[in-house]
Amino acid sequence: MDTPISVKSLLDMIGKEKIRFHSEARKHKRLHRFCQTGIICLTAATTITSGLGLILPEVDKNIFQFVVLCLTAATTGLLSWQEMRHARDLWQHETAIYHSLLDIEREIMYLSSTGTIEPPAMKEYFKNINALLASSSTKWEGIVKTKS
Repeated sequence: MDTPISVKSLLDMIGKEKIRFHSEARKHKRLHRFCQTGIICLTAATTITSGLGLILPEVDKNIFQFVVLCLTAATTGLLSWQEMRHARDLWQHETAIYHSLLDIEREIMYLSSTGTIEPPAMKEYFKNINALLASSSTKWEGIVKTKS
């Protein structure tokens, strides 16, 4: 097998995996931030609503209690859903794998720009990438299973 073709195919493989992990990390980051923002807003609304009963004595206090109950239930539901989805953990995991792939890619590009990479070294890079992806799958399963 010709070494430059091997370098190109290896870099193509890394590129595809980088796109996949970067895309998934972005999705989980957005989901995590959406949930966090929602929880903050619902908590603030609950606090403000509970205080309104003190400054609006002419309004029936049962209404405020019911609204506080509904807001608290919504906050708890959103928090539970966020924890069930594991968005933060998956985002951090996918970002770490993405950066590891960038490091491997950068090293291969540097070595190939200074000369040819010997086939045994290419096999070693391939093994490292496979090991990284295998450990990533194992860790992903661990995140999803142990926290469910």
